Amino acid sequence: MSAKHTSSSVPAVEERGGAPQTDTAGVIRPGRRSGLKLLIANRGEIAVRIVRACREMGIGTVAVYSDVDRLAPHVLMADEAHPIGPAPAARSYLDMEAIVETAVRSGA
Repeated sequence: MSAKHTSSSVPAVEERGGAPQTDTAGVIRPGRRSGLKLLIANRGEIAVRIVRACREMGIGTVAVYSDVDRLAPHVLMADEAHPIGPAPAARSYLDMEAIVETAVRSGA
């Protein structure tokens, strides 16, 4: 899997079998693998491990990210990536309203 960038501010992800698409909200939607999706509301190595495990099981992944993490490995590896707010990252990842809204909007 290789990463592409549609602009300098929003990363895009390529997935086997589908070209990435980015909508006006900056949401990355590559080709889908299955109907199951898991939203990963974490960052760092644990998020990368979750993406890998889901990939092995055929489960789609939805990463959320703060502005500072837009190029983080878990964001680039996930099937979809959605912005949840500005820095500091700790504040964005604790915004339950934004995370739940993203889960509902993404179908995760």
